[in-house]
Amino acid sequence: MWSSPGGRALLIFLLTALIGGILCGFMLAARDARQFAISLLAELVGTAFSFLLALLVIDWLLEQRKKTEWRKIGEMTLRAIAEHICEIAGALFQYFGELDYQAMDPIFRGHIDPPNERTLKALGGLLKALDNYEQPLAEALEKSPSDIAVKYYEYITWDLEQIRTVLTPRVLTGPKDQELVELLIRFDQEYRELQHAVIAHREVSTQSVFPQHVVALIEAAKDCYGAILYRFKGFSET
Repeated sequence: MWSSPGGRALLIFLLTALIGGILCGFMLAARDARQFAISLLAELVGTAFSFLLALLVIDWLLEQRKKTEWRKIGEMTLRAIAEHICEIAGALFQYFGELDYQAMDPIFRGHIDPPNERTLKALGGLLKALDNYEQPLAEALEKSPSDIAVKYYEYITWDLEQIRTVLTPRVLTGPKDQELVELLIRFDQEYRELQHAVIAHREVSTQSVFPQHVVALIEAAKDCYGAILYRFKGFSET
């Protein structure tokens, strides 16, 4: 408001009126300037308190409005993030075929089932499987794990972008939730690290995409899913 020419003019006018009023008050009450100053100080303190109280009330009202609006879209937003996480994790089976299909079944059902404990547990199991992953010899003769991971990255790019550009901004406009925001930021950072590793591997074949950056991405995704599960339960209980 104050940055516009009209706003600055209004501010100057108000300050001029304030200073002029104070000077006129002292002149009119020259014989009792001390009493006037005390009354003025009391008025200023009262005005400042009223202004602060108004700001607090307005802030509280805005936060309540955010919560009301978040109830309308929050459940849908959290479930959408969870579904994309399951798509990102489930796609690993397509590119790293030695992973246990049955153990990953709850992840494959992520686009059907709401956030749940079974899927969270399956994501934890997937991380252990990736740490112990051994590429079949026949594939190793043709492609390295990082070569395969580049194809995997290309496949999940749309899901990654949906979380980054559509769903995370929606969370940011909702009620304050520092923990979830920090987890989504960490997920975005791991996405960018994976992106940089893919570019480097394409240029000079660094072999650094898998397992380091893929595992880090899935680990961040699992933590986000756990936070979403906790909050999704809150929606179910209200």
